Amino acid sequence: MRYKEQLSADGKYFFQELIIKIIEIIQLNLHVDFFNEHFSFSILNYQTPLFLYIFSKIYELNIYNQRIQKIMEDAVDKILSRIPILHANRLYLLLGLLSIKPFLSGYKKEIDSHVRLLKENIDIEYIINSEFKNQDIYIKDGLSFVYILFYIIQTKYPDCKIDNKLQLLFDRINDSEAWNTLINRDYYQFNHRGLFNGFPGVYLVLSHIKRHLV
Repeated sequence: MRYKEQLSADGKYFFQELIIKIIEIIQLNLHVDFFNEHFSFSILNYQTPLFLYIFSKIYELNIYNQRIQKIMEDAVDKILSRIPILHANRLYLLLGLLSIKPFLSGYKKEIDSHVRLLKENIDIEYIINSEFKNQDIYIKDGLSFVYILFYIIQTKYPDCKIDNKLQLLFDRINDSEAWNTLINRDYYQFNHRGLFNGFPGVYLVLSHIKRHLV
C-alpha cells in the first residue's frame, strides 16, 4: 500500500487521514443490503468479501484499529449468519474470512466453523461448468477471477486445500467463444480492451495457469 512507501511524516499523515476517511465512508454504508449477495457473480457486486479483505489490509497498518474492531463486531454476525447461493461467491467469501481471521481472535471459533462450512459446500466443477456462461472469462466477473481466488487461497493459506481443477479451468477459458468474438467484432474488442474487464487480463491469467500446469 502507498502508506507503507511514505518516508516523510507529512506523506504518512496524508495517507493515514485518507484511510480513516475510507473507513468512515464504509461504515456509513454498512446497511443491511450491503451484505446481500447479487444474483450474478462480480468482484464488485458482492461486497462482503472485498470489505473483509480491505479491512484486513488496514488492520496490518495498525491505524484506527479500535474503530475497525467496533465495526467488525457489529458486522460479524450478519456475515456469519448466511452462506452465498453461488459457489463462486462462497469461494470469494472464503478468501475474505481467511484474510480477516487473524485480526478477530474473539471470533476464531465462529470463523473457523464458517470456513469449514464454505469449503464443504464449494463444488469447483459446478462453478466452472454451470455458474458461468461460455464467454464469462474476464477478471471482473468471470473465470479468470475464480483462478485468482484459488491462487491467493492456496498460496497464502496452504492449510486450506481445495482441488482447483486447473486443467478444466484452463480449457474453459482457452476454448471460450469470446476469442472468436474478439476477432470478428470490433466493438467487442473495444469494450474488452482493459486488464480488469478485457482480454489482456485473461491472457495474463491463462499464462499464469499454464506455468502451473507444467
